[in-house]
Amino acid sequence: MSRAKQEKPARPAADGTPSSTGRPGTVLKWVGGATAVLSLVFGLRQLSVLISESRDRQRQVTELIATAKLQREAKDYRSGWLSLEKAAELRASESKVRTAQEDLAMAWLDDIHGTKEATPFTAIVDLLVPVLSRGAVTSAGTRKADLLAHLGWADFLRWRDGQNGLDPAARYTQALAADSQNVYAHAMLAHWMMWNHGELEDANRHFAAALKTARERAYVRGLQLAALQEMPEGTGDPEMIRVANEMRKANEPIDPSDLGQIWYAYYWRFVSSPNESVGPLFAAVPPPEQVATYRWAFQNTDYPGSKGFLYEYHLARLEDAAGQQVEALETYRSVRSKMTPDTIARLRRRVDSAIVRLGGKH
Repeated sequence: MSRAKQEKPARPAADGTPSSTGRPGTVLKWVGGATAVLSLVFGLRQLSVLISESRDRQRQVTELIATAKLQREAKDYRSGWLSLEKAAELRASESKVRTAQEDLAMAWLDDIHGTKEATPFTAIVDLLVPVLSRGAVTSAGTRKADLLAHLGWADFLRWRDGQNGLDPAARYTQALAADSQNVYAHAMLAHWMMWNHGELEDANRHFAAALKTARERAYVRGLQLAALQEMPEGTGDPEMIRVANEMRKANEPIDPSDLGQIWYAYYWRFVSSPNESVGPLFAAVPPPEQVATYRWAFQNTDYPGSKGFLYEYHLARLEDAAGQQVEALETYRSVRSKMTPDTIARLRRRVDSAIVRLGGKH
């Protein structure tokens, strides 16, 4: 082969360094590519770990929210609060956690008298108020009004604990500005009016507005009956009977805790009161309807008084006033048969007199 056809050696660069087209450059390219691949694999692995951890946190948050809901329904509010605190630590900005905290705070305040927590209420209220305040700032409409109303209720509880400079009505007014039909604001404002011996007619307008919403009807009724009990010297008893009669007609359930209020409304006038001031009761609700309401309230309950002869005595008085003479006579006789020598003499005389008046024999 001629020398002219032989391959010529690579010409050195102008600065004398070897050409970049040699083998060392190729190796460096492979090393760089492998490093990029490894970095990508490592990054993907890290991303996978982060996604897995995020999903695990989300699962834990979901479980804690569900647990807190069960605890709230069981009225174990403090345990529910602790569950949601754990959820907040895992995902503090999670809107579902915040909503669950607000819901539990409102439920706890609604039922604070029914819990085993002893007064003063301030320790519980101070725990809940920051959550309610945060929600009131970030929400709107009905939700905002619900939270504002409960802030008012929190002020009422602290007011009861001696912080008399607070004005719950101001919060209720703010709530009505956010939602003019808000059930909590109307019911709580009516309760506040009656607590301060305001006009029953004014309070009833707010209770009527609360009931018209059809939200939380049982809660409104409970608050209404509780407020009536706070009226001085039993003046709220006739209205209490009227409310109970409405509830019977509407087929609304009555809470067992409210039965005692109705029972003592009758006991005071039929047994304890020397003047037997029954006129206002019968003016509030016609006696025939009271017979039905009294049976509805006590006949099939476990209320202690409904098992003794006093239950029958109250019923006999109502039947008597309703003109149901045959039924009244039979009931009076049943009462008389259950009396003992220890029974109040005044009560024995009343029963004996009624039996004779209705044509029976002593």
